[in-house]
Amino acid sequence: MTIEQSLHKLVNAFKEGKYNMGVIEYSDKELSSPIINPPLSGELLYYYSHLNLKDVPIFSGDLHLQLIENNDLENALDGWRSPDDQSDWRDDYIIFAERHGDVLFCDLRDINSPVYSCRHGAGKITPYKLTNSLSEFIHIYTSIIEVDRVEFNHEINDEDFNQKPEFTLSMKNILEKNLTHDLSNNFFNFFFG
Repeated sequence: MTIEQSLHKLVNAFKEGKYNMGVIEYSDKELSSPIINPPLSGELLYYYSHLNLKDVPIFSGDLHLQLIENNDLENALDGWRSPDDQSDWRDDYIIFAERHGDVLFCDLRDINSPVYSCRHGAGKITPYKLTNSLSEFIHIYTSIIEVDRVEFNHEINDEDFNQKPEFTLSMKNILEKNLTHDLSNNFFNFFFG
């Protein structure tokens, strides 16, 4: 799936979510890209050049995800970029979303904009990869949202607030069909680990 196709899928998934907040709109016309150092490139540049994100766009529910708006990209990096050599955070990492304080970021050194998150421990940041490209992340995320909405009517937990095994199986099937075993585990653990 191309980045353009995945963005259309993201916009449609956002519109389908009745409790989502904010605005996500696709623009055929290239929007002004955010000014950030280093400059955006690859799929992440296309993402920000064609998505109009306003009013703190948030996918709600168990698959909660807040998308970072163009004008907040620099602020999202506050506290992550460190002047010392103690951190594994690179200047080429750009945060585009967050979930309950855990960030999702792309690596600008790769034109496909692979998606990562990171673990924290004793001041050390250890990045781990979720997908090989931003378009792949969006495709998988929106596929899981669709299963949540269509097959489970946003009821993926039982009365004891445990994830229903049928949903876990559906989600793992999507992940395993699209990702390697390690990436599949990383993606699953980011959302439900």
